[in-house]
This record gives sequence, structure tokens and C-alpha cells, in this order.
Amino acid sequence: MKLMHIILLLCLGSYPPDYQIKTFTVEVNNIKNSMGQVIIYIFRDATGFPLETDRAMRSSTASIDSGSATFSLSGLPPGKYAFSIIHDENSNGELDTNFLGMPLEGVCASNNAKGFLGPPKFKDAAFSFEKTPFTMNVKMIYF
Repeated sequence: MKLMHIILLLCLGSYPPDYQIKTFTVEVNNIKNSMGQVIIYIFRDATGFPLETDRAMRSSTASIDSGSATFSLSGLPPGKYAFSIIHDENSNGELDTNFLGMPLEGVCASNNAKGFLGPPKFKDAAFSFEKTPFTMNVKMIYF
């Protein structure tokens, strides 16, 4: 049994640095009030981005402090990602919209990508996450 442990340790330590799990930080600014929470949804591809949050590979919440929120996300392998963020002011876990589908709460996306007559496209919000430390600053938008 000890031999198996040694082999396992040797194999785990032999992966090149590009395959190691890394951490990135997202700083959200311009949050208009401290009501509710901020939710980030992380996507690996365009499938469902940005509105079909049940298709996100991961989500996380953060509290609001002085008009900003910070996410520290770990356990993500290097690769291409995009994220969308909502200011869930009423803490119902979803983005509230009006009858036309316009957000009633704050929204933003990675790269501060903005859509034209709709939400941003994955290709505009996508970024490559390879090295740490990695920090992206985004600005909440209210309509």
C-alpha cells in the first residue's frame, strides 16, 4: 500500500504548471446601495451566457461593502472563461426584469462587456485565465 501512495504522489507532483489549479479575484465597483447581495456566474463557453444562470459552471455570492464587492475564486483550472454578475438587491437569487426583459437590478460582465439591444456576447466577455495572481475590475451598470 505504501508503494501506491508514493506512485500517486509522484504522479500528482509531475503535472506541468499550466495544469495546476489557480485562483482569480473579481472586484465589482459602482454598486449603488448595500441592499441584498452580489452574485457571480462563471461560464466556460457561450452556452447559456449570461442569462441562463443554471448553465453556469459555478456561482458564488458576495456581500457589499462601501459600494463594492470582491470575489476570490479558487479551484478553477486555467482556460477561457466569461462571467456575469448581478446586484440581487432583494436577495431572491435571480435577476429581476421588467415586462420588456430590461434589468431592474444592477448587472455587469467580465471585461465590462456590454451588449447592443440585449446582453453582451460571450466572445466580448471572454478572457483567458492562465496565471495567478489574476484580478479583474468590473463596474456595475443600472438601467
